[in-house]
Amino acid sequence: MAGKVTSSTAVKALLLILLIVIEVPSTALSQGETEIDRWIQKHIQAYVARKEELREGVDTALEPALKAAEASRRVIKVRKNGAGDFRTVTEAISTIPAGNTKRTIVWIGPGVFEEKIKVNRSQPFVTFFALPKDKPTLVYHGTAKDYGTVDSASVIVESDYFMAVNIIFKNSAPEPDGKREGAQAVAMRISGDMAAFYGCSFIGFQDTLCDDKGRHFFKDCYIEGTVDYIFGNGKSIYLNTELHSVSNRTAFITAQARERVDDDSGYSFIHCKITGNGETYLGRAWKDRGRVVYAYTYMGTHVKAEGWSNFGVASRDKTVFYGEYECKGPGAATKRRVPFVKLLTKQEAEPFLSLTYIHGITWLLPPPVLLASEFKKRTTKEHRKAGLASCSLDNMKPAAPPKSEIFYVSIRERKMEGLGYFLQSNTIIMRWIRWILFLVAGLHVASASTDTEDVAALRSLMSHWQNIPPSWGKTDDPCGTPWEGVSCRNSRITALSLSTMGLKGTLSGDIGQFTELTTLDLSYNKELTGPLSPRIGDLQKLNILILAGCGFTGTIPTEIGNLAKLTFLALNSNNFIGGIPPSLGSLSQLYWLDLADNQLTGSLPVSDNNSPGLDLLLKAKHFHFNKNKLSGAIPSKLFSSEMVLIHVLFDGNQLNGSIPSTLGLVKTLEALRLDRNSLTGPVPSNLNNLTSLNELNLAYNKLTGSVPDLSGMGSLNYVDLSNNTFDKAEAPRWFSTIGSLTTLVMEYGQLEGSVPSNLFSLPQIQQVKLRNNAFNNTLDMGNNIGQQLQFVDLQNNNIQSVNRSGYSNTLILVGNPVCTITTNDNYCQLRGTGQAYSTDLTICSSKSCPPQQNIFGPYLFNAFFYPFPDGSQGTSLSSGAIAGIAISCVALVFLLMGVGIYAIRQKKRADKATELSKPFASLFQMNSDNGGAPKLKGARLFSYDELRACTSNFSESNEIGSGGYGKVYKGILSSGQVVAIKRATQGSMQGGHEFRNEIELLSRVHHKNLVNLVGFCLEQKEQMLVYEFIPNGTLWESLSGRSGIHLDWKRRLQIALDSGRGLSYLRHANPPIIHRDVKSSNILLDENLVAKVSDFGLSKLISDISKGHVSTQVKGTVGYLDPEYYMTQQLTEKSDVYSFGIVMLELVTAKKPIEKGKYIVREVRMIIDENDKENNGLKEIIDLNIKNDAKLFGLVRFVELAMRCVEESATNRPTMSYLVKEIESILQNEGQNTNSTYASSSVTHLPRHHIDVLSEDDFNKSDAFEYSGGFMFPAKIEPM
Repeated sequence: MAGKVTSSTAVKALLLILLIVIEVPSTALSQGETEIDRWIQKHIQAYVARKEELREGVDTALEPALKAAEASRRVIKVRKNGAGDFRTVTEAISTIPAGNTKRTIVWIGPGVFEEKIKVNRSQPFVTFFALPKDKPTLVYHGTAKDYGTVDSASVIVESDYFMAVNIIFKNSAPEPDGKREGAQAVAMRISGDMAAFYGCSFIGFQDTLCDDKGRHFFKDCYIEGTVDYIFGNGKSIYLNTELHSVSNRTAFITAQARERVDDDSGYSFIHCKITGNGETYLGRAWKDRGRVVYAYTYMGTHVKAEGWSNFGVASRDKTVFYGEYECKGPGAATKRRVPFVKLLTKQEAEPFLSLTYIHGITWLLPPPVLLASEFKKRTTKEHRKAGLASCSLDNMKPAAPPKSEIFYVSIRERKMEGLGYFLQSNTIIMRWIRWILFLVAGLHVASASTDTEDVAALRSLMSHWQNIPPSWGKTDDPCGTPWEGVSCRNSRITALSLSTMGLKGTLSGDIGQFTELTTLDLSYNKELTGPLSPRIGDLQKLNILILAGCGFTGTIPTEIGNLAKLTFLALNSNNFIGGIPPSLGSLSQLYWLDLADNQLTGSLPVSDNNSPGLDLLLKAKHFHFNKNKLSGAIPSKLFSSEMVLIHVLFDGNQLNGSIPSTLGLVKTLEALRLDRNSLTGPVPSNLNNLTSLNELNLAYNKLTGSVPDLSGMGSLNYVDLSNNTFDKAEAPRWFSTIGSLTTLVMEYGQLEGSVPSNLFSLPQIQQVKLRNNAFNNTLDMGNNIGQQLQFVDLQNNNIQSVNRSGYSNTLILVGNPVCTITTNDNYCQLRGTGQAYSTDLTICSSKSCPPQQNIFGPYLFNAFFYPFPDGSQGTSLSSGAIAGIAISCVALVFLLMGVGIYAIRQKKRADKATELSKPFASLFQMNSDNGGAPKLKGARLFSYDELRACTSNFSESNEIGSGGYGKVYKGILSSGQVVAIKRATQGSMQGGHEFRNEIELLSRVHHKNLVNLVGFCLEQKEQMLVYEFIPNGTLWESLSGRSGIHLDWKRRLQIALDSGRGLSYLRHANPPIIHRDVKSSNILLDENLVAKVSDFGLSKLISDISKGHVSTQVKGTVGYLDPEYYMTQQLTEKSDVYSFGIVMLELVTAKKPIEKGKYIVREVRMIIDENDKENNGLKEIIDLNIKNDAKLFGLVRFVELAMRCVEESATNRPTMSYLVKEIESILQNEGQNTNSTYASSSVTHLPRHHIDVLSEDDFNKSDAFEYSGGFMFPAKIEPM
């Protein structure tokens, strides 16, 4: 027996160390994780080596009382919803008897428990336990004024052997103004001995955590406050814990209260992280002999250079013990540290770095592990019976753990103990040990290196690809040291996410070897070509397959139909040929099917006795088959009432026959596009039953019969019935009755009679396009014209007269008899067809233009969505046209002369400015030091007098803002253009290099989502930049309510997309640009609420950075800054991504990054609940202004993207181009147009031309990117 014990001990000691290493902390901090592992292994091994001789079944080190308590446990369940034993923690504690002798686990469910809680001295062995996903908050508002400092605590624990796991302790008293007596408000007071806290948070301001007395262990915790937010006379180790200062003034982390030489108390912080704001002291000498040590700890820039304070008592310089050892970060031990701090040697630090410091060998236990997903109420007898019955082992197979208890996985967590206590003759404990050994073995396998077959398959892919991610191949273990785009679970590769990587090559058959793969995303790698291997059908666990935007050819493999778990299939925008495989009908779980923009032919397959078909896809919501060459009739069997489709996109094919009436059975439809086919026959009357339909497009077919009745489509926004052969008829009644209608298009429709005046009174109507019909009589637009109506096109009808009733927006009547009577009215003047329409503001003043005059901007819509035959095919020129050409030529000559004169004058002005602008004259000298004059593209040089005149001598009435750079003024140039002039103060002026960089940079950057530079001034020792004026202020002003502009959820998504596009443009410029100060106050909203990114004063060209630029000064704004920048001072393109993620969270919450001491990233991360599919657990912090929006579509996905942006490690963040694509997809999936100029305001949204997933070509299209100055879009999109 003795031999077995000795052998078993060695095995268990080894397994103990393995388990410690793989333990995942509740609050993971990326910094120093490997060092933490080494620290734990080192000290645990030391304890195991020093263990006293084990006697059979006896652990001589563990406290006998604790050992007895752990042998008998009780679980009390607390749930706010009444599903537990009690609703409050106080009630649960009241049932714990005085002199308690058994481990009592108070299992607390999710929620906020507002109560003042106390565990008395006579109630030892208590554990407050919660699941990581629940993390309940125990909160009260007590202050010293009402209770005294130490008794103000929301939770007071005076008993020994206490433990807390995944609990938030909070005091909700308001932040005091500085340190004030009576304002102290403690969140947690621990006065008992031998207490442990795992994964807990302590939230407050002054005196947050009273670490009062006794030995304590804090691991993976978070503690925040302002003044003395860890205080008392405890003897404690803080491991892997974040200390977060939330003071706007001066913060003090510790106030340790040791007073006597023989007192061995003190705080030891090991592998911790100090973050936050305010000038932070590591500690202050509250008592004469305070003792605090920081080792291996990261210290941010806000840590004071002096580091420590003697509290104004000089004598304490000689009595306190303040030490630092091997700390890191910009705030770590500097040359300016106070003289009384000790920079410890290894030998001096060692006593504080070992668990012997708190005598952990005798009492420290691990957190309990929940071994069942739910806890059912049972009697004590039932508990015991269940526990005994479940522990039996047959044939060395572990039984399931008890379903009703929470147990300690003791071997895993008794790091400092050895294992004698668990080797008692008690058969239940022995069986548990055998079960745990089995579990450990499984965990060890899970942490092993990548499966060899997966590695071989990955290397095979590498051999077929070019432009692979840089991290590939640098190690032999893609899961251990993750390769970019590779995700793993249990040593198997489960996801390849390689979108927009610029990959080039083919997809080999080895792809079929990834048998555990659930996600394969190779989208938008245009040079991935060749046929798709049939072996893709071997990926039996595949859930998501995205190959959109590549160059794959050949047929779609039939074998894809074998992927029974597939829910998302996107093969759009490739070069696939052949038919749609009927086997796709076997994908019963499919939600999204996108085959658009290929060269597919043949008919739409439906099921028969021999093969499946698309009609079997009853869970599918998206049929995207548009832009192919599909032919034949649309089978009536394809649709049924069991289907849940929302998008049916068949446009741009060669389909014929009639529209099947079964379409009317799919009541969930929101978008139906059958345009640009060859469909015939009447429109089925039961389509009128599609009450959820938002978009209906039947244009460019050969449909006959009566104009369809759409009066039942109460949700219809956009309808186009153009270019069919419907019977002649008057305008149908529904023209005037569908209140949701925004766009009505029916060109070449043989409509006659009068245009119904009520059409123009619809509340949402924005566009009416009824040209080339036979409307006659008077066009009466009525007396109640809808406020959103912007565009009416009635060209080529038979209208005799017009009653506009004050309508002043666009009206086109060219080709009507009314225009033969008069040609002076602007409605008889045709604008250029096919060009983007925008209201001409050159003749408007701010007072005379109607509010919505320019509501859409320059890219509202093309006048005609699809090509159509021009009525005039002649090529001869009239005499009038010839005369016009001659006059134009003469005008051109004069124009060129004027340009020449202007250029000469500008050169003289620039020369003069150079002479007058000392010390900036060197800016324009051609020498190697400054690189020559700025290469200006479109920006002009202003004189000081010009800018002084247009700002009324820089009067206060023209001042519209100020910042670190200087003041900003609103001015009106002599041309009438309104501008914003940024004038530097003397103290903030840049050097010649910096200013040259900014004006050159800004003058070359032209994009509709970036603020444009108009010009600059360098006269009179001034530095001024002249920007276009953006009238609606900053995004933050709107989110905070200061601007009076309401931003609904759709508009916020559009703003995210706009600003993302602007930043992505910077990233893809040549050379690429890093903004470095992305924040909500640097995103401006123009008159159409289109977002424009501003303030490039901190931007740097990546080419400059790559040459070795390392900033020694923090650039940017606290709260938005990339955490890695604090440590490296090295900028990367992912720095802007981090800041943009913060802006995304602001769009959801309308909270500043740091508000009342709370960091938005941590707040969101703590409350995210993946089980809440609607709000992601964020309901309590969603901005009240959007909380009541009918549907926060895409919220969960949007927040997930934001949280990926704010990953601490830059390599784990997505790219801006990826974010743009994802946000576009969120909008498009809900039928929203992603062209920012389509949605003019929070209450004005134009029709949905959304549904095609944006291709890379769309991403580069000219109306989104306006390049100048030699900027090129690279062939290889930035890898994710």
